[in-house]
Amino acid sequence: FHINDEYPYKFNMDASPFVESLGSGLVFSKKDGHFKKTSATDAEMAISVRGKSAGAAKISGEFRMSVCAESKCQVEAPKLSLAITVK
Repeated sequence: FHINDEYPYKFNMDASPFVESLGSGLVFSKKDGHFKKTSATDAEMAISVRGKSAGAAKISGEFRMSVCAESKCQVEAPKLSLAITVK
C-alpha cells in the first residue's frame, strides 16, 4: 500500500467542551497545509488545539483518507480519538 497523492486528506474534529481548535475551525486539511507525506507509506496530520481548562480531555473526529494498492485506491473515514492531559 501507499499514500494516495491525489486525495484531499482531512480531519474533521468533533466539538469539545475541553479543547478548542486554533486558527482553522474544526477542519484540518491537506489543502490548508496540515497534512504532510513523510514517505510513500507514511504521513502526518498536524492539528493545533488549546485546552479550555486543566485536566483530562479527548480530541476526536473523523479522518478522511485514502490508500492505494498497485491497481486500486480505497477511501476510508475512521473515527479517531486521543486522550490528552491539559495543563
